[in-house]
Amino acid sequence: MEVADNSGDKLNIDPQKPSNSSDPGAGDGKARDLERVHRLKNGDRKALEEIVKEYQNSVYRLAYSLLQDREDALDVAQEAFLRVHQAISRFAEKAAFSTWLYRIVVNLCHDVRRKRMRRKDEFSLDQVADERDESGDPPLQIADPKGESPSEFSAERELERKVKEAMESLPDKHRITLILREVEGLSYEEIAQMTEVSLGTVMSRLHYGRKKLQEILQPFL
Repeated sequence: MEVADNSGDKLNIDPQKPSNSSDPGAGDGKARDLERVHRLKNGDRKALEEIVKEYQNSVYRLAYSLLQDREDALDVAQEAFLRVHQAISRFAEKAAFSTWLYRIVVNLCHDVRRKRMRRKDEFSLDQVADERDESGDPPLQIADPKGESPSEFSAERELERKVKEAMESLPDKHRITLILREVEGLSYEEIAQMTEVSLGTVMSRLHYGRKKLQEILQPFL
């Protein structure tokens, strides 16, 4: 995917490409981020290209974790980097650049989810997958190529569906906190900065989210 900056030039976003660093927000990564931020504030377009290459995987992964839709996640990733370019002069550098960037992603995902709620005729991928074919018969069960039987494959898919449904059933604030911690591996401090709440609130949301997931999924585990 390509991102056009204010000059009209385009930057390529490819979440399949490896990032330059396995942990762009840690150690030397923070100093490197700060150096790029200063260059970008001074109009260096190359700095934006480097930021995209560094963070495209983690931005896309976070957006996909929150939205569960590839196209929506790509759109959010594109918009997030556009917002970075447009708002970099307002980045006060009090928090890590990665925290600021991820906050932009989370807010954009909130917007997408609100729009989804207003679209009453939306069908989820799960609903489409569960529909019967034109003959009225249920879809054929095909064994997994790894050697699983149709029943084993079906049970695994059912568990995946239940986990997804359980995550979706959580209030946004608890689901987002869980994803940031369990999927993205962020520290409590980073989550607190990103979501603009206290450490105690982060811990409380994680406790509630984990407890609710265990309650919902207990019959399937």
